[in-house]
Amino acid sequence: MHDVGSRLRGRFVNCMYRVYPRGDAQRAAVCVGFAVGKKIATPVRRNALRRRMKEAYRRSKLPLTKAANRLGLAIDLVFAVSGNLSSTPAKMNLASDISSFLDTIERQIAEGVG
Repeated sequence: MHDVGSRLRGRFVNCMYRVYPRGDAQRAAVCVGFAVGKKIATPVRRNALRRRMKEAYRRSKLPLTKAANRLGLAIDLVFAVSGNLSSTPAKMNLASDISSFLDTIERQIAEGVG
């Protein structure tokens, strides 16, 4: 993903993504992965962070998925925690980071930049 994709950096989450033509009609338009490094916290905390990222993605994914389907594109996404999310404002920023990444990617593929 590092060689051919793009990266977006947020305050608490990074997003790596790759956009390419979807050749197989059976393939999902958007494939997503979530990563939390072992240095972040305990396993319980890491799983909670992954669940929070998945929920933020689930709430914001529809416009990007529709755009990818409409344009016949496939998008691979990986969200990785990049900072300490122990404070309450950070929890809210995690969702806003993911939402802004998806908006940015949608805008780029609509313009043909992705």
